[in-house]
Amino acid sequence: MVGVQVNPTLQGYRVGVVDTDLPSPGIHNLFNLELLQTQKTLNHYLWGESSIIEVTHDLSEILIPDSQGKLFFVPSSIKPDDIARVLQNGYNVKVMNQGFKELVKEFKLDYLFIDTYPGLSKETFLSIAISLLLILILRPDKQDYQGTAVTIAFVFGLALEDNGREYVNSRVGVEPTGEAFNAIVLDKETNRPYNPMVNTGAIATTDLIRGQNGTERLKRILDMFQRYTGRKHDIDLPVFLSEKATGNVNRAMYYLMLNFNMISDNIEETLDLYFQQCSIRVNARDLAMLAATLANGGVNPVTKERALDEHYVQDVIIVMMSCGMYDASGQWTYSVGLPAKSGVGGGITAVAPKSIGIGTFSPPLDPKGNSLRGIKVCEDLSRDFGLHLFNMAEPKYNLQEWISGDGDGEDW
Repeated sequence: MVGVQVNPTLQGYRVGVVDTDLPSPGIHNLFNLELLQTQKTLNHYLWGESSIIEVTHDLSEILIPDSQGKLFFVPSSIKPDDIARVLQNGYNVKVMNQGFKELVKEFKLDYLFIDTYPGLSKETFLSIAISLLLILILRPDKQDYQGTAVTIAFVFGLALEDNGREYVNSRVGVEPTGEAFNAIVLDKETNRPYNPMVNTGAIATTDLIRGQNGTERLKRILDMFQRYTGRKHDIDLPVFLSEKATGNVNRAMYYLMLNFNMISDNIEETLDLYFQQCSIRVNARDLAMLAATLANGGVNPVTKERALDEHYVQDVIIVMMSCGMYDASGQWTYSVGLPAKSGVGGGITAVAPKSIGIGTFSPPLDPKGNSLRGIKVCEDLSRDFGLHLFNMAEPKYNLQEWISGDGDGEDW
């Protein structure tokens, strides 16, 4: 990453770098810089306490002393109080855009590199909107992003373990809705959410997770995900706070279910827990491990630790099959034929029972809220390796030979 930014200066160009990752600044570390607590930063500009010129630091003499080029850097504050202030109060994104223009004009920049938060933030969208060129540096098998609704299926499994099948089914149904995932609808006959994979059902399922308080309940969810993936997980705080601040539709769902006694009156704690579990940080490998654990009967195939009682594995994967891809679940079952769960963050986790787990990540979504490229990858895998649960034809490639490297699937 540093090479992308520094190389043009070695060729005599004038380069600006702005760290707009305000929730978790860190690009200064790539330059081996120790930011002083008193140093002016992008935060001070956004709050109107300094001009963009005053918070810009010339690193040319430090990093490229013998070059004819120039390197200017605008850091974000690393002070906890400043980060908390940004998360709590925000700022005017138009001011940031104006600052970019002033930087280019004042320092006669040939290039302006904007380092953004690796998620769906306004800084990221602004940068994409105004950039002539987008450089995406990402290892989807290593880079964490928010799990969003992918996590819902596995919390459903924990609710079954906590309460049993009969009680959970009295609170949440298992029928497809035919509606969008965020539709405010309940079963007219039972007043239950239709299934645990849409927002109403996911909230009701989250309410069933046991614990003395919100902290203990969240810990149990995070511990559960560690059993599935084999590593510890945490919450993406900016995503959680954004979900909490804008989740009024979900609050409306909660009150509707409360009206029919389908959910407890522990409103804020349960909603916070729901927003938090949708903000758990995962990567593409985690998505594959989640699915592989279900495919292996609820036992992590690497650590050999049980993540889900074997009696409830069928409950989770059958509801994933019928409802996991929202109101596109019918088309998914027809074309892919695997239990799966998607999320609006761009992830898909798909289960080939007693075979493999598949995890994909690609943010562009179709109108149903599912990953466009993720669906295409799963369609190709299902067709070429005969993974469709109802496939009767000879597959193009032998899965076991391909995994072991003995097959002829070099073009995959």
